[in-house]
Amino acid sequence: MSTPMSASLLEVRNLNVVHRTPAGDNPILADITISLAKGESIALVGESGSGKSMLSKAIVGLLPPGVLAASGSMRYQGVELSTLNGKQRAAYRGAKMTLLFQDPFTTLNPLLKAGDHIIEGVELAAGRKMGRRQGRNEAIRRLAEVKINDERVVDRYPFQLSGGMRQRVALAAALARDPSLLIADEPSTALDVTTQAEILDLIKETQRSREMGLIFISHDLRVAFSVCDRVYVLYGGSIMETGPTVDLFEAPQHPYTHGLMLSEPTATGRQADLYSIEGSVPRPDEVKDRCSFVDRCRWTQPVCSAAKPALETVGAGVETRCIRIEEIREEMREERRAVKTMSDPRDLAEDVPVIASIRDLKKAFDLGHGQTVEALRGVSLDIRRGESIGLVGESGSGKTTAARCLVGLETPTGGTIELVPRDGIGAIRPTDTAARRFVQIVFQDPYSSLNPRQSVGSALREPLRLLGRSKTEAQKEAAGLLETVGLPVAYAKRRPDALSGGERQRVAIARALSVKPELLVCDEPVSALDVSVQAQVLKLFRNLREEFGVSLLFITHDMAVVRQVADSIHILYEGEVVESGPVDDVLDNPQDSYTKRLIASIPGEGAAAET
Repeated sequence: MSTPMSASLLEVRNLNVVHRTPAGDNPILADITISLAKGESIALVGESGSGKSMLSKAIVGLLPPGVLAASGSMRYQGVELSTLNGKQRAAYRGAKMTLLFQDPFTTLNPLLKAGDHIIEGVELAAGRKMGRRQGRNEAIRRLAEVKINDERVVDRYPFQLSGGMRQRVALAAALARDPSLLIADEPSTALDVTTQAEILDLIKETQRSREMGLIFISHDLRVAFSVCDRVYVLYGGSIMETGPTVDLFEAPQHPYTHGLMLSEPTATGRQADLYSIEGSVPRPDEVKDRCSFVDRCRWTQPVCSAAKPALETVGAGVETRCIRIEEIREEMREERRAVKTMSDPRDLAEDVPVIASIRDLKKAFDLGHGQTVEALRGVSLDIRRGESIGLVGESGSGKTTAARCLVGLETPTGGTIELVPRDGIGAIRPTDTAARRFVQIVFQDPYSSLNPRQSVGSALREPLRLLGRSKTEAQKEAAGLLETVGLPVAYAKRRPDALSGGERQRVAIARALSVKPELLVCDEPVSALDVSVQAQVLKLFRNLREEFGVSLLFITHDMAVVRQVADSIHILYEGEVVESGPVDDVLDNPQDSYTKRLIASIPGEGAAAET
């Protein structure tokens, strides 16, 4: 799909990016063509490893060593970027095109105040130093543009700001030289749902008021639909589909886009069946001569592997790389209807026993110099056998602190926690030795919770050996645990760095299950995963409840996720439960203003119609 050259800001044509090695060139991006007009917003969407970020780096001239644009054209405002030398290309960065990254804490200089980041860019654009007062006033004005009206922020360092505030400062600094193109690389992924909504609205508002071009990179289709005019779907280094946001939302024209959309959990009800794309993204060199999606597509035929399909027009401004789209379009439509089938949350009998009781839980942290902060202020909840409880709130609400108290990693400053194992030994405390078998925790980042030097098999056998299993028994049970979480037994020989994020999380779950816990605490276990992998892990949690009767305390800030796994939820705000009840009652008819704000911040299924 082309933009008229008179309105063109960026034109990328037939771009091929390769990793140059002594053995030859390995493809990273293949035959990429995108266009962007002044004031237009486009999204680059796909799973990790699809090539989104590498394409943005190629555009701004920041490809890593050994990686280069081997062929193709990149024209910015009519200038061929590939003909520029290093110094000329660097002059485009910041002045004409700028990057906004996912984590502002790593992009902001910790030794510079917020205002200094902005003043530095303004001075570069002006080609002169500014007076102290003039610079401060300009920084205040620029911060006001990104909705920071507190003038004191100018004098604060990044560590003194919240995540959302840091991202606003990073945006103001990125815009300090008044570029005409903003590339936002997952700018809201690490933020809470309400802060995410604020940042997305801010990016849209700023882009439109400045009439900038926007390239928005995301793995979340709902977010992309809510922000952009057009979408490019990348997979395995190739564009699989492109078209106007509304068209792709209503009727995706490629099985991969279709699968991504269905993998997104809905917040409007509990889906009877969670859809997921099994498998993982291939390396571009593995699929350079065939359809990139062939190994994960349920509609694959021999013709799909015969050659690399071309990007063909199938509608007004819509292109797809699926050569079977005319044959399978109706099947895809029917499948989208079927996935929307909803079911009621699990209804436990009234006499099901309580296995974990939290009463008036308090936790205060000593900040030194006589100062304390109250993380929990009287939290109470019960977890019954086989029940899944959702604990929902933003960062700082006390969710993780409550989880750490429940598993004995933090000592409460008030209140009680009683755990009641099935074996009849009576109530125990989280710090008792018996609690280690009763309750286990799955953390958000599986890589940091696994020993990088330890094989998967060793990580699973270790707790089994501590329980007294023989070497042979431990090896057999470890293999069974891998099968339980849907991984091949051969993965026992691998180390964490040889696994994808979703595979590592499955290993972390398998290790937690090794002691056969009655209660599993899940602390944001899917927030760092791609949507398709997230769906796979959510299905796994559902299956664990059905097969093993394990109870779940599921901690998240994502209302759509909690709807799919929880029977009832507790909403935390500043250390207190502000609303609780059955998941359908709370999400369909929220009573507390904070709950209403969380729900209103969800990028909705109808977001495409708003762009």
